[in-house]
This record gives sequence, structure tokens and C-alpha cells, in this order.
Amino acid sequence: MPEASTQGLRPGGTFGLEVITKRSTCFLVLMYNDATRMCRIAYLLFICAGPERFDGYRTPFNPFTPEPRNPDMAQGYAELQMYVAPDRVRDAQEQWLNAALALLGAERLDASALDLPQLWLSPRLLIAQTCGYPLMTQLRGQVQVVGRPVYQLPHSADGKHCSVLVAHADDPRQRLEDFRGSHGLLNSQDSNSGMNLFRHALAPLHAGGAFFSRVSLTGGHRNSLAEIKAKRGDLASIDSVTFDYLARDHSDEVAGLKVIARTADGPCLPYITRVGADAQAILDALNQVLQALPEVAQVLAIREVLPASEADYQVLLDYEQHARAQGLPTL
Repeated sequence: MPEASTQGLRPGGTFGLEVITKRSTCFLVLMYNDATRMCRIAYLLFICAGPERFDGYRTPFNPFTPEPRNPDMAQGYAELQMYVAPDRVRDAQEQWLNAALALLGAERLDASALDLPQLWLSPRLLIAQTCGYPLMTQLRGQVQVVGRPVYQLPHSADGKHCSVLVAHADDPRQRLEDFRGSHGLLNSQDSNSGMNLFRHALAPLHAGGAFFSRVSLTGGHRNSLAEIKAKRGDLASIDSVTFDYLARDHSDEVAGLKVIARTADGPCLPYITRVGADAQAILDALNQVLQALPEVAQVLAIREVLPASEADYQVLLDYEQHARAQGLPTL
């Protein structure tokens, strides 16, 4: 394990990192305070490297002006907006993202004025997470897939997740077919977990090209949960990661609900960057931080980020075609 000295550290100065082994090196990761834009030292990450690269030396390093690996990634947008509850998950994502950007030597630009499509398609995008269905139906060929997370949650495994189909706990119906002719809730029409996997699950059970007598759009999975709890809808399809995060923390948002069924699996929501960015460097940074900050990885329930490509998400279009072939093109 290398050692580092913080003696003489000051803004604009240099910080010597003395590597005392031949098999490892030390990276200083900075976290940024968004309110003041001032840097503070957060963690020392010890990342293994081969002996052919490091042979015991002392190198100057300026923590307040990190050198980007790739000048094209010196600054850009970086947002993870797919999973924002409970609060500790949102906070851990921010820690993960900021530490990865520090490893990359990248400055994070303010993306608050952008909606999701604008963020995903921005020529200044560094890191974002999108849904697999719009990746294949709206973004294909216009963004670059970085990887997909491996969640360690009850309904996720090996980089795949599903949707859980939920109803009010007081609803006497127990089987999925019992909900034929009921009121269905979708978070949005372009959602994989909220619509595409839902449609695939219901396709064998439809009658005359429809399963529900009424369908409402809620604008989000947590909105769908709230509507089911309030008995303003009968059945909703909830992203299993969203549901499992809330259930793990005993959130009131999932209290009083029951799971009727689960859908087929699909690849977890991909991390993306713009075409031409160094996707491998981003993937490496994300994984290095997960290894170095186990408390962050534990809150996120992410073991690692697997390499991925658009081809991994073709199965979602196969699900779409399967539902159409069975006579249920839409919900």
C-alpha cells in the first residue's frame, strides 16, 4: 500500500505522492462543492497497477488543476437522473460521479437547464444514464454506450433487471389475468420498465387487442406507486431497481402495495456518453471509484459496471416485436 503526505498542501500548490511499492500507485480524488465551486480533498484512492508501469518514485501533482487524460473530456455534462430515491442513493450517486470526474480530470458543467433528451444528445455529454428502450428507439447511433451496472438487489442479477407489477394490497385480485379490463398506469410511453416490459408481460393475456379498459400516464414510477396507493389505478409496472431501493429502506412509498408478478429480464439501464468520447476511460473511472469507495458501492448496491453496447439492448426490441406479433402493439 503506497503512502502519501499532505504536508504543505495549498491551493495552486503541488502535492507530492510518494509511491513506496512497485505494484501500486495512488490517485488523489477531489470532490467539488457545487455551492462554492471550491475543491476539497475527499479520499485517497489506491489503484493497483502493474510493476512495469511504476518503479517507486515521487511525482508532483496539483490537486486543484487536474490534468485531463483526454483534452476532449476536459469539461462536460455529467448527470445520473434515473434513480434519485431514497435520498441516500441520490447522494451516493453524486459522490460516485464527482469522484469519477476527478479521476478523469474533467470539469462538470451545469446541466440544470437541459431536459433529458437534450442532455443525452448534447455534444458536451460526458456521463449520463438513459433507459434502454429510448436508447434503441430514439438515441441509436447518436450516443455511445459506456456500460451497464450490476445491481445486487432482489430482482437484479448479472447486469439484468426487470419490472415488478404492483397493485394495492387490499385488491382481492391475485393473478395477472384477473386485471384484464382494469385501469393500468404507465410512467411514460417510451419507458422500457414502465411500458415495454409491461406490454410484453400482458401480450399473451389481451382480449381483442387490449388488456386494460383504461390507461393513464403518471410521469414517473414513484408517481405510479402513489396512484396505486391512493387507489386511482389498479396495476402498474415499476422498475425493479426503483422498487428494491425503496423497499430496502422501508419507504412508505411501497407500503400497502403487493407484487402481482414480475416481467422478463432486460439489461440494466445503460450509462452513455457522446460519440467520440473515451468510453473506456469513463468505464474504468466508474469502476475504480466503486472499488475504492465500498460505502458508496454498498448504498448504490452496484458491484461493478460491465462493458456494454447497443447490441445488448436488442432484446428490448425483440420484446416489442413479440408483443406486436401476439396482437398487442400498444398499451
